[in-house]
Amino acid sequence: MHLVLKDGQKEFNGKLKEIAKKIPGNFIQIHQSYLINFDYIEECSYESVKMKNGDTIPISQPYRKSVRTQLAERVWRERE
Repeated sequence: MHLVLKDGQKEFNGKLKEIAKKIPGNFIQIHQSYLINFDYIEECSYESVKMKNGDTIPISQPYRKSVRTQLAERVWRERE
């Protein structure tokens, strides 16, 4: 497991499915290998997400619909 944090990076052993069960709701899976924090998304397109640190991460085909739905729900919640 490789974590990218605001102040550096950390590595540890674990399974993404197990980590996903334990993290807060502001994280979203966009790829079999990536969980990202909504709060650090700079911009989002159909095929990728650009993070505030400049990293561009692909959204895999099976996750695209789910990602769009979750992003839209979050935007609507923030407007209320």
